[in-house]
Amino acid sequence: MREAALFVGWGSPFPGREHFALDGYHRWIEILEGLKEKGEIEDFETVVLGPNGGELRGFTLVYGETPKLAEITEREEMRRLRTMAGYEFPFFTITPALVGAKAEEELKFAEEEILPIFEQTPVPA
Repeated sequence: MREAALFVGWGSPFPGREHFALDGYHRWIEILEGLKEKGEIEDFETVVLGPNGGELRGFTLVYGETPKLAEITEREEMRRLRTMAGYEFPFFTITPALVGAKAEEELKFAEEEILPIFEQTPVPA
């Protein structure tokens, strides 16, 4: 069952950088397909967003085990991809994420452990 992922999000490319951004996206998919073939990630899914009033235009969720995902983000090819994406997009991020049962555990923790603390803390008027 999927419990961890990398959230790789991006905004619209800088004007004039659209072709470079698409080339970078295709390299990104090739990297992910290779990692999946080797069994280093479980799977991946790309989402392209419609107009939403924010900076985020799309993202890829890369599913795998937390330690392996952390190790993958430090590889040379990923470092280069992050650097290149920074020149192609004003908004680009690679962020660890919890999915499935782990996401539910995190929300339950917040509800049971964190929320009661906030409820007991007076809010200044």
